[in-house]
Amino acid sequence: MGSGSQSLRKKLLLAVAAPIVFFIAIEGSLRLFSYGNPSTFTLRKTYSGQDYHVANPNFTARFFPKQNPRSPVPFAIPVKKPANGLRVLVLGASAAQGDPKPSFGFSRMLERMLSGQFPERSVEVFNLGITAINSHVVKDIASDCRKLEADYWVVYLGNNEVIGPFGPANPSQSTRGNLLKIRNSLLQSRTGQLLTDLLSVNKKQPLQWKGMEDYLQPIQWDSPELMKVHADFRANLESIVKSGKKSGTEVLLSTVAVNLRTCSPLLPEGPAQNSWKARDFAKARDLDAYRFRADSRTNEIIREVASNDGLRLIDSARRFAMLEPEASEPLFLDHVHFTLAGNSLIASLIVENILDQQERNPRPPSKNPTLGFTRFDRHGVLKIMQGRLSRAPFLKQSTNGLSAKRLQPMIERLAPNSTEVLEAIDQKYLEAIEAHPQDPFIRNNYITFLLYHNLTVEARPHCQKALELAPWDPKTHYHMGLVLAGSQNPTNACRHLQDAIVIEPGHHLSHSLLGSLLMDGDPESALEHLYAALRIEPDDVRTLLALANLRLAANKLDLRDHKEAYSLALQACAKTKFTNPNALVLFAEATKHSNRRKETRAKLEDAIRATEDPKTKAMLQETLENL
Repeated sequence: MGSGSQSLRKKLLLAVAAPIVFFIAIEGSLRLFSYGNPSTFTLRKTYSGQDYHVANPNFTARFFPKQNPRSPVPFAIPVKKPANGLRVLVLGASAAQGDPKPSFGFSRMLERMLSGQFPERSVEVFNLGITAINSHVVKDIASDCRKLEADYWVVYLGNNEVIGPFGPANPSQSTRGNLLKIRNSLLQSRTGQLLTDLLSVNKKQPLQWKGMEDYLQPIQWDSPELMKVHADFRANLESIVKSGKKSGTEVLLSTVAVNLRTCSPLLPEGPAQNSWKARDFAKARDLDAYRFRADSRTNEIIREVASNDGLRLIDSARRFAMLEPEASEPLFLDHVHFTLAGNSLIASLIVENILDQQERNPRPPSKNPTLGFTRFDRHGVLKIMQGRLSRAPFLKQSTNGLSAKRLQPMIERLAPNSTEVLEAIDQKYLEAIEAHPQDPFIRNNYITFLLYHNLTVEARPHCQKALELAPWDPKTHYHMGLVLAGSQNPTNACRHLQDAIVIEPGHHLSHSLLGSLLMDGDPESALEHLYAALRIEPDDVRTLLALANLRLAANKLDLRDHKEAYSLALQACAKTKFTNPNALVLFAEATKHSNRRKETRAKLEDAIRATEDPKTKAMLQETLENL
């Protein structure tokens, strides 16, 4: 009897232990041969003899199984914190990141403001925000941040709970939430990554990222789905706070300010629209079934968690609601993202909180706190926002609210249209660089300005300096690749672009330019990089044209595809509203090879009727006549 029981225990122990030992052996072997990617939020890297924590570009891949992984703003946090350092981490999604231009987000303003208030200390503010994520992701980020020795965590979070990973309005995840959570857990191991790779099909198929258009799934205010979202948010927020406390940091929770006054319901139907018409903006937001904004219950949960854990609360939502009606300029660009004034307000609220805790009175800064925000930057921001507001879910917005059309006069007014204006912009950048010579963000913005105006010779020394300041930033390598692309040695350009892709595999600009440079010498690799770029940014006209040209003129028969070339050229024409001469030339060429003249003539005739610009009309007419 005793012998039989002992034998059974051994068999059960073997049955349990064997798979574990087998898993450990496989996992160890895969790590030994460097298969797969680490799943932590940060990685250790060494630059110029100093160790840093840098962003893991593959961290979010497990949260976005059918979409492109999102990346944080590049950062490098010294492993050895300065003895007198004041280190702040900002955690959250796109509003926390400072989208669409993180170099002017509230993290950057916070660093400048705190440096002015604590001149005797080494102030570091690191922006860990990532677009499209929510508390399910930030919970894991916070766990990994425990080793970063921060004095403060600023948690600004709540807009993406319904549409982000595991949210009910996320089309790739909502119907299989539990399975996806299991998949997420498996992908933290190399063995799980191997299984996923083996089971994946059509891995090279370009995937389309449509932004907010992918999440138009109505979720009602009183639905069980939203109740679960709020319960998950509370649990995740409590986990984030627990991680912060374990790390010894002071956690600052902020409520989430959203655009109530100029953002009518994104799904303008029923009670939501009625509340909007009655000017009950907060209720209209809560009843809006397209849930891209943090609702009142989300902010209540933030207040409750802060109170229960004895944390300092930054009530941004209430302060914005109080100040916005009388603000001298708009605080929001769209439904949740801030203007420069809005970012400044958030930063000042955080500084106010920290000064209060430190029992210090505000003081004027000892040096110029500029971020180098120029007319060129504002023009670029408005063009980005015009593109976003031209797509769902903003197309049914109230005429007195958000509108792509209303931005057009501002964009035209801000466009640099004279030598004097360009010189003034140039001077403002140089003054900002002089005030903050070690700031790679200002320098990269200046390089963007120079390259936009084809001033590659002037840009090159600034590219070299940016590489010294921020070798962990893919943008610095991309800029140098762009400068060298037109030189006599494009090999060096390709090397810098490859470096950018190693740092951030989803850097679509580097993929696109590298694909263009490889078209003659290595068309197979060119095709791979151009597809990667289009997968990440399907509306990029340069990529569309490069890929269309490759498909049209490839020397190898298996790379030639006239039908696809036609489709890509047509897409490029549509994106530029048939005003791009290069797109029109390629469209006409693809038409001849694909024998689709009738269809092309109809498209051109429609474009001629739609345009009021004489030059565009003449160009279209000439293209039509030459078919």
